[in-house]
Amino acid sequence: MIQAVVLALAIALAFGFAWYVHRERRLAVWALAWLAYALYEYLMVARVLCSGECNIRIDILLVFLPMALGTLWVVLKAIFR
Repeated sequence: MIQAVVLALAIALAFGFAWYVHRERRLAVWALAWLAYALYEYLMVARVLCSGECNIRIDILLVFLPMALGTLWVVLKAIFR
């Protein structure tokens, strides 16, 4: 599960770097969103938000899936622009 934290931080860092280069607001928003998700996942790993009985995590479908699709949309929009 720590891999999810590292992956989210890497994506946040990539969006942060893209924002630094291009100065587009949507890139900063996505960087902050991924950073917040990384914090959320870290709190899950640290068992602050979950007591350890969280084997089936519906939150991954509710949070990660829209974030991944939104990230794909932003990346495709940047490629085809």
